[in-house]
Amino acid sequence: MNWPTRTVADLQAEGVLLVEDGNHGEYRPRPHEFVQDGTRFIRATDISNGRVRFESASCINDVARARIRKGVGQPLDILFSHKGTVGKIAFVPTEAPPFVCSPQTTFWRVLDEHAIDRRYLHAYLRSPLFTKQWYVRKGETDMADYVSLTAQRSFGIALPPHGTQRKIAAVLAAYDELIENNLRRIEILEEMAQAAYREWFVNFRFPGHENVALVDSSLGPIPEGWQIVRIRDVASVNSESIRPKDVPCEIQYIDISSVSPGSIDAITIVRFEEAPSRARRVVRHGDTIWSTVRPNRRSFALVLNPTENTIVSTGFAVLRPRTVPWAFLYLATSTMEFSAYLANHARGAAYPAVNAEDFENARLVIPPGRLLEHFAPLVEPMFELRESLRKQDINLRVTRDLLLPKLISGEIDVSELDIDTEWLAS
Repeated sequence: MNWPTRTVADLQAEGVLLVEDGNHGEYRPRPHEFVQDGTRFIRATDISNGRVRFESASCINDVARARIRKGVGQPLDILFSHKGTVGKIAFVPTEAPPFVCSPQTTFWRVLDEHAIDRRYLHAYLRSPLFTKQWYVRKGETDMADYVSLTAQRSFGIALPPHGTQRKIAAVLAAYDELIENNLRRIEILEEMAQAAYREWFVNFRFPGHENVALVDSSLGPIPEGWQIVRIRDVASVNSESIRPKDVPCEIQYIDISSVSPGSIDAITIVRFEEAPSRARRVVRHGDTIWSTVRPNRRSFALVLNPTENTIVSTGFAVLRPRTVPWAFLYLATSTMEFSAYLANHARGAAYPAVNAEDFENARLVIPPGRLLEHFAPLVEPMFELRESLRKQDINLRVTRDLLLPKLISGEIDVSELDIDTEWLAS
């Protein structure tokens, strides 16, 4: 079905839509204006799995915020990453904290809900009709991929009747809600496991702690009978790479850009002969992968039940437990303290990175084996359930993404169907 198409520039001129990126040049924040708590500064890396990761985004202080002239975001905006990693899309929830877009991100804001339904716009920006438009423009500079604001304002938006927009949005938003609910459950399970780890192994309030004295150590007081070891004493680092005689025809590949803090966001199926040369590290059940590049970005994840042909980039350090449970190793190396250790050991100003030796030399506080034996059955089912929910999400996304282009193009016509749209946010 051929819906009428309007350009972004025309819709902006009519007051229907506002498309704006973050400040460039003199107005953007200075390095010393980034602080622990403040206004979130949203980069492309802060958009993952269709969500904005406000909790891990950098923050700017009030001085920097006062200088910002454009790109000030609002709840219910739709964000589009247009520089470096182009094409990430996220819908900003109603409970979003104050934030501004960086020069890498653009907000798309519906000003007239009677002309464009914002949930429909969110769907359209994820459709092939929109993807084709930015894809042909992203390589117009000699530098990193970039889709300018001028280019974005030239893009067309297919606009079915408003009632049809709402019905299309309702179908796809139902999938989005199921996916979001699973993501919330995944986050809760992660938080529960992290809380148990902190209680037992950081605060030392493990079962029976009342009867164990604290003794001095090089890392401060620790319970008597506990040890300080290097990671190399309890785990291997990068112990397995793909061998020429075992090369599969096809691999499931995980690149650094596919991993965000604690999460594998995407796995790419590719023929090995067409895979990047860095697709070499083999992962097994219970491995923890950590990006060696820009460790301050905390790109790490736990690998559970991978297929035999799952391969990760050589840009990851693969930590494989030998004498400790995999859940303990993952939790011990996903703390902010461990991230700070890596950041402090990173070398290179423009491209800070750590190496395998930095991981091997990292120190951990290890309790007696019997305590680890009690801890593993407590938290490992949480991670197993989390993995099951992640796979459910993958299936939901596949189904949604099969429907999306057919709905947006009108191949599946919902205009005459009785679809409840009242529950959609106005």
